[in-house]
Amino acid sequence: ITVEQAQMLGWWYGDGYNVIIKPHGHGRKEPHFAKGFVFNQQEYDYAYPIVGRAIKSITGVEYVRKLHKGVYEFRTQSPLLEKFFSDLEIESKDILPVNFLNQSKEVLIGFIQGIFSADGTVEKDCRRIKLVNKSKALLEQIQLILLQLGITSTVRCGRKKGYRGVVYTTDDGTQKVSADNGSYVLCIHSFSCKLFHQLIAF
Repeated sequence: ITVEQAQMLGWWYGDGYNVIIKPHGHGRKEPHFAKGFVFNQQEYDYAYPIVGRAIKSITGVEYVRKLHKGVYEFRTQSPLLEKFFSDLEIESKDILPVNFLNQSKEVLIGFIQGIFSADGTVEKDCRRIKLVNKSKALLEQIQLILLQLGITSTVRCGRKKGYRGVVYTTDDGTQKVSADNGSYVLCIHSFSCKLFHQLIAF
């Protein structure tokens, strides 16, 4: 696994998704996952080239991006990318395979760069860096990776399940509220922020 591929994985864990593709026509005969990647317009210029190159290095294909509801998006059901995820034993966005934590320092930094670029925030005074995710287990694994790099952090409950979700409008004009399953927050405080910036360059 290369550093760019690790950055791509981090982005997928942060702003990617799985879609189950059902068999149809003359295509594949078994249900399988497609991997999707989303970029807002501020992220697109710096993030897509990295993610796109990483995907192309695995599949040999450069994918067409579409602007949809204000964000850029593409997805692929390439068997080669599916094998890449399978070889790493990645089954869910909620947790990393245990063996992934044994990757090289450079690959682990690449993964951290990807997920923090997708979902991390820096407070205005630069005294705290935060990463929000619905999976406490994933954040605790990221906490362990950061600790391997000498960066200390804390994980706490950010929002309890059942909190009001985001209001959105369906194609027929109906307004709905998305489900909210709660979230957790990983926080890096002032004494570790400098080291984080030096190593991760986020």
